Amino acid sequence: MDVQTTKLKLQQLAYFLDVAETGSFTRAAEKNYTSQSNISYAVKELERYLEVPLFIRRVNEVVLTKYGEAFCPCVQAAFEKLEQGCETIQQMSDPISGEVKIGFSYIFSLSIIPELFRRIYVKAQKDERTLDLHSIMAHINENVQCVEDMILSGVCDIGVTCVRVRDEIASAPIGEQELVLLLPERHPLAKKKRLSLEEVKEEPFILLNGDTEITGSYYMRMFETVGIAPKLAAEGKDWLSLLVEISSGKCLTIAPKSNLQGYHIASVELEHPMKMRPIHLAWPLNRKLSASANYVRQLILAMPMLGAGVSD
Repeated sequence: MDVQTTKLKLQQLAYFLDVAETGSFTRAAEKNYTSQSNISYAVKELERYLEVPLFIRRVNEVVLTKYGEAFCPCVQAAFEKLEQGCETIQQMSDPISGEVKIGFSYIFSLSIIPELFRRIYVKAQKDERTLDLHSIMAHINENVQCVEDMILSGVCDIGVTCVRVRDEIASAPIGEQELVLLLPERHPLAKKKRLSLEEVKEEPFILLNGDTEITGSYYMRMFETVGIAPKLAAEGKDWLSLLVEISSGKCLTIAPKSNLQGYHIASVELEHPMKMRPIHLAWPLNRKLSASANYVRQLILAMPMLGAGVSD
């Protein structure tokens, strides 16, 4: 490291970023609970050290010069690296992590979630980390609470979902979930290796709503894509009730591929361009994640894609 660089002060750099963000020395001062003169002095000292002007000072506005525009992303990146370093040291000095709550819809409960948790525990053990994971499943009832609501309200730290539906939530793809046709075990088509929606268009269907209407609308779009209107036998039910309806021979459905051994239900491959549905990891933008939750988030994002048939 250049000895001269050590003369830079973190406070000067932080104040510089705040002025650049707010466009005002006054607002930067209010943000930092200090005086405008302190902010102005720190920025002037920084400019004196760099020997270039960072801001153009106008009557009611402060804008970055070309030097400031070039310097700003470098300072932002430096603070991000510094924060990562602090988190790394925290994890090294305290290998015992706090609890992490992961929310999900029941459409993932029999397939994706068990494999996801297994991968997390395996990797954490290799990293010599002790995790206290809690699974929180969203339910359909009189007080509907979807995964996105649980994330924003703090009920869970991160969540597994099919789509990003809120601006206050960030998300990234972590895999795919295969959708299949579920038929009663004794149905004449139950022995087929694969089926199209055209072949079952005369059959009664009940489509799962999921934890929001988004899941149900996705299934409806699958029918619309191939020009078919499903014969709906009833409104969408919860997962277990739907399995009872199918096993009793009352309907068919489209659902995530999972192990249904013992339910007297046949799972048949679906011929359809939308049968592979993306899976996303979601986390809040309205608050900062704990070190433990952020560790799990980064761990999941670095994993092989779920549903890709890769084992660790």
